[in-house]
Amino acid sequence: MPRGVSEAAPFSSFTVRLPLCGKARHFHTEVSMLFSPVTINKTEFKNRIIFPSMLTRFAASGGEMSDQLMNYHVARAVGGAALNMLEATCVHPSGICFENGLSLYDDRYIRGLSRFTAAIHAAGGKAGVQLNHGGLHSLPAVSGHAVPLVSFVPGMTPESNSRVLDEEEIHELVEAWGQAARRAVEAGFDIVDIHGAHGYLIGQFLSPLTNRRTDAYGGDFERRMRFPLEVIRSVRKAVGPDFPVSFRCSVEEFLPGGITLDLGCRIAREICAAGVDLFNVSSGTCTNTWYIESPAALPAGFNGDRARAVRRAVGPDMRLAVAARIGRRDVAEGLLAPGGVDMVCMGRALIADPELPRKLMEGRDEAVRPCIYCCEGCCKQPLMSCALNPEVGREGFPRPVVSEKKKVIVVGSGPAGMEFARTAASLGHSVVLYEEHSSLAGKLGPASIPPGKSLLATAAKWFEHSLAAYGVVVRTGVHVTADMLKKEKADVVFVATGSKPVCPGFLKEAATKKNTRLHQAVDVLEGTAQVGHRVMVLGGGLVGCESAAFLADRGCEVTIVELRADLAPDMEKHGRFFLLEELKDHHVTVMTEHSLNEVFDDGRVTVKDCYGNILELPAFDGIVLAVGYSPDQQLCADLSREGIPFLAAGDCTKTGKIFDAVHSAHDAALKI
Repeated sequence: MPRGVSEAAPFSSFTVRLPLCGKARHFHTEVSMLFSPVTINKTEFKNRIIFPSMLTRFAASGGEMSDQLMNYHVARAVGGAALNMLEATCVHPSGICFENGLSLYDDRYIRGLSRFTAAIHAAGGKAGVQLNHGGLHSLPAVSGHAVPLVSFVPGMTPESNSRVLDEEEIHELVEAWGQAARRAVEAGFDIVDIHGAHGYLIGQFLSPLTNRRTDAYGGDFERRMRFPLEVIRSVRKAVGPDFPVSFRCSVEEFLPGGITLDLGCRIAREICAAGVDLFNVSSGTCTNTWYIESPAALPAGFNGDRARAVRRAVGPDMRLAVAARIGRRDVAEGLLAPGGVDMVCMGRALIADPELPRKLMEGRDEAVRPCIYCCEGCCKQPLMSCALNPEVGREGFPRPVVSEKKKVIVVGSGPAGMEFARTAASLGHSVVLYEEHSSLAGKLGPASIPPGKSLLATAAKWFEHSLAAYGVVVRTGVHVTADMLKKEKADVVFVATGSKPVCPGFLKEAATKKNTRLHQAVDVLEGTAQVGHRVMVLGGGLVGCESAAFLADRGCEVTIVELRADLAPDMEKHGRFFLLEELKDHHVTVMTEHSLNEVFDDGRVTVKDCYGNILELPAFDGIVLAVGYSPDQQLCADLSREGIPFLAAGDCTKTGKIFDAVHSAHDAALKI
C-alpha cells in the first residue's frame, strides 16, 4: 500500500477583507501556504493550486478545442485555481491515444487554443498545456499509424499493427515536441508540461520494464535518459529561457521490473538538472491506473512520501508539485510544509467543486462539495463527469428560469432526495423534505462505515449544509403517506424512498425467528446486530465484500459465499482492486460459484457448488445477508392508486449507484 502523508501543523488565524460582488466581505482564514503566490521561472502564480491535466473527451473532432472543454476549465479558473493545465495534447499524429482528445502537432490548432488561453486569463488564472505522445498506448484506428514502440515487450506491447521506433523516427519526435511547445507559446499558454508519467512514450523510454533497446536510446540508465533529455532541450530551445517548463513523472510504477522510488529519484535529479522549472511527482502507469485514478481506498496525499523523497534528491531550490488525492485543506498544507512541495494538484476535488479554492480561501470549508473518489464519473463514464456534481460538462449551459415558484415536497433523504431538494430550491422553489428516520442521508450512512468509505459521510454532511443554505425545510421522523400528501396539495411531489435489503425466499421464515443467526448487512454495519466471531457473508457483491472487510477488520473469521464466478464484478475497477486486496490481507475465505443450500439451527450450513455437490461447513456464529436490494415502491404504488401525480428517481425506481441517483434527481429537478 502506498505510503501516506502526515497531517498539517496548526496555523494561526487572522481577518482579511476581500472585494466580493462590489462589496467588502469579512471572513476568517488561516495563514496558509496554499494561498500564497509562487514564482516558476519568471511567472507568478497567485496560489499553489493546480487543476492538473485530466482526460475529458470534450475536445472537438480532429483534436480541436471545443466550447465545452473551454467552459469546463474556465469554471475552475473562476473558482480560484491558479493554473489550469489542459489535458494531454498530442505532439505527433502517430501518438494519438485518446478518442476526442486534443492535438498540437499542426499550426491549425493555435487559433482554438488561443481562445482557450484568453478565456482562462480573463477568468484570473494561468493556462498550461501538457504535451504528450501515447507510444504503446496509441490508437491506430484514430491515428492511422501503427503503434510506435520503444521496445517489444511480450505480454505488454501489441504484436500486430505495431513497430519499434528507429533512431530517425525518434529524432523526428524530439523535434515534434519542440514544435508543439512553440505553438503553445504562440497560443498564449503560460507554461508547458512534458508528460513523462503514466507509461506514455517518454515514460516508456525511462522505464527499464518497457525500454529494452540496445542502441543509443536504451540499455543502461544514461541511454534510457537520452530521449527525455533531448525532448527537454528541444522544448527549452522553442520556448526560450524565461518560459516555465514542467515535467510530470511517475517516480514509482508499482510494476515488477519498472521504475522504483530510488530509480525515480535518480531520474528526477537528471530531469531537474536538464533545466525544467517544475517537477510534478506522480506514480503508476496505464497498466495499473488505480494509482493514477486513485480510489477512496488509497490514503489522502498518498504520494506525499514520494514527493519528499524527490525533494531530498533534487534539493530545496527546485520547484515541485504532487498529485495524490488532495482535496482537503489539511492534506494540501501538509504537503506544502517544509521539505515538501511548492504546488498541489487538486484534480478530482476541483471536478467535484470548481469553487473549492475560493471556498477554502474564504474559510467556508463546510461548503465544499467533496470528491468521494468513487471513480464512477471521472474514470468510468465515456465523458468526464462526477457522481456528486451533475453539472460537469454543462458549465456553459444556461440554467432554467423559473417563472412560477412551486411548492415542492420531497420524500426520502438519500442522495436522490437531497439532490432533487437542493436543485429545486436553488432554482427558487419552496421545498420541504421529509425523512422517515431521525437523521438524513439514507444509505449513505451505513455505506460510509466499511473501511475506506468514510468520505461518503462527508458527502452526507455537504448535502445537509447545502439544503440549509438553500432554505430547504427538513422534517425528520415523519412517515409520509398518500393521504398526507393529498392534504398537502403540493405542486410537485418527488419520491426518493430508496430500496430495502433482499432476503432469499427460503430464509425468510428463519430470518423472522427470535435469536436467529441471520442478519442483514445494513444492521451489522450500523451495529444493531451482533454476529459473533465466525461469520458467513452470503453474497459477494459490493455490499457483501465491504461487509466482509468490515468484519475481518474487527477480528472476525469471515467466509464469503457467492453464486457468481467473481467477487463484485460490477464494482468500479479501481476500488475493486484494493477491496479484493484487503480481503486477501485479512485472510477472508472466498467460495465463488457456490450457493447456500440449507441453514441449521446450530449454525451449520450446507452449500452447493456449480456441479451440484453439497458441502457442509462448520457452524457459524452469524450469517450476514448481502444478496442485494430491491426498490421500495410502496409509496409510489399508493400515490398511483390515489391518482396523485408524482416524480420518482433513485433506488425506488431502479437500484443503482450514487452517480445514477444524483444525476437522475438533478435532471428531474431542472424540468419542474
